[in-house]
Formats: sequence, C-alpha cells, structure tokens
Amino acid sequence: MNKILLICFILLISHLVAIEIIDGENIYILSGEHLSKMPRVTVKTERYKNDELKQEDWEGVSLDFILQSFGITNYSRLKCIAFDNYLVHLDKKDLNNKEPILAIIRDGVDLPQEKTRLVSSLLDNMFWVQNIRQIIIDNEQNLPLPSEIIFAESILSRKPLSHDLQPFVDAIGFSFRDLIDEVFPFLGGNYLLIGNDGVRHTLDFDNYLSNAVLVLESDKYALKSPQMPTGMWLKGITYIQKGDLAIVFAANVNNIREIAEITGWDEIPVNLAAVSSTRHEFISPDTEFTQLRTKNITGIILP
Repeated sequence: MNKILLICFILLISHLVAIEIIDGENIYILSGEHLSKMPRVTVKTERYKNDELKQEDWEGVSLDFILQSFGITNYSRLKCIAFDNYLVHLDKKDLNNKEPILAIIRDGVDLPQEKTRLVSSLLDNMFWVQNIRQIIIDNEQNLPLPSEIIFAESILSRKPLSHDLQPFVDAIGFSFRDLIDEVFPFLGGNYLLIGNDGVRHTLDFDNYLSNAVLVLESDKYALKSPQMPTGMWLKGITYIQKGDLAIVFAANVNNIREIAEITGWDEIPVNLAAVSSTRHEFISPDTEFTQLRTKNITGIILP
C-alpha cells in the first residue's frame, strides 16, 4: 500500500513540475527531463534588484525552439501562466526579436525544476515568469478599434468613494465592478488593461478581476486584485477594453493620438465626436482631454 502511495506521489510531483503546452485541442507535456536534453543557449542579463545591479548568466532552451519541436509555428501570441496564477503575454514578434529562453541554469548552478524561468535580456524582468504550469497558444486577433470610449471619471464621479476596499488595508477607491458594470452589461470574458507605464494584460474576469479594486494612489488608480499575484497589479490604470467598448482614465492620457500609441492601433481614427448628455461636437485626434473634461464631455464616438 505504501509503495503504491509513493508511486502516486512521484507521478503527481512529476506532473506538477511539468509544463503543459496547449495548442487548441492538442496538449503537449514538457517535462524537466525533456527540457534538459534540448539544445541550450546562454543569455547574459542585467537588472536592478533592491537598488543593486545584478549581472547574471542564464542557460536554457529557446522558447521558439521548444514550440517548433512540438510543431507549433502558426500563432499570434502566447500566454505563460505560473502555478501562482501569474500571467504574461508574449507576441510572436517577441519570440523573434527578444529571444526568450526557458532557463534551467543560473550562474552555473542548476535551478530546481519548479524554478524553471522565462528569461530574456531584452524583456523587462516582470515578464520573467517562473514555475510555469501552462503555455497557451493564442491565435485570436487583436481587439477591434472601439466604437466608443467612455471617460472613467464621468462614471466614478457618480459613485460613492469607498474607504474599506477589502481585503486591502487602508485602501480608498472603488471596486472594479463600480467602473465597468454600466458599460459592460455582461461582466464575464476577457478585458484588455493598460497602465500609464505601458504595462498591459488581457485578463479573464472570473479568474482575475471579479474581486479587483481601484485604489487611489497619488491621484491615479492602481488596479489590484486578491486573485492576482502582486507583480501583475497595474499602476495608473489608463485603458480598459472589452469587445468594441472602452474606458479611459482621461487624467492619464492627453488625447486619442496617445491612446492609439499605447494600444498599438494600426491607424489613428479621425472624424471623432465628443459627446455628453447635452452636447455633441466633432474633434481631432489631437484634441486635449483636459479641454473636453471642462465641457463635461463623457466620452468619444469613433467612426
């Protein structure tokens, strides 16, 4: 009996530290043993940690090579998810231009199998997710240009400010639901979220955002959630989109042209209309949001 339990335990541990690569209905298992037998490359990195510059040598396997070894070449982006639910997105161009690896050795020392880490000298270390449980192949197209952008301030100005944003201590602000419930009648699904520092996530509401809050910090709202590792929290949340509707914090961005830059739209729309409950006026992509807010504009209609 004890022998059977030991075998089951070993199999369980082996499965936990393996990485699932999910491509539609196909699921591939990348074990530590499999990874260790693949051709290796070396990456030298520099990063600041605790105000000190750390220079490190990493050895591992090219993520692009791993995908190709499973016959995966047709995709637009990847989702890399850790066991603690930490999530990063990588576009295919990131694999081509920034050459991330799954590192198994750091400075000549083997990493524990559960510490296998995505590393790139050209990616911010917030993307260096470790203890990866899944790599999901994503072939979805980019979100369409929104048909309407609503100013977050016009929504929140009508909501009572909360001084008890549980489970966060001494947090003042709003729940995420306070902001989105009248814009997106069906709350479920994926949301594109972009901070004023350019950090972006596409997150599922049920898994990441159903308990999220907007915490007021230095005149900006930080998006935090007990469902998300702290490294994924967004400082200065600026842009939210689901489907063809979007919300923007007008205090964090100057105009439509800047929104186009942070979202990566292929083109900058023209023939825009700023709207409120009493007025409707045409504006240009360079019209300042500070100017519109003095006129009680609540949002912008795109062509």
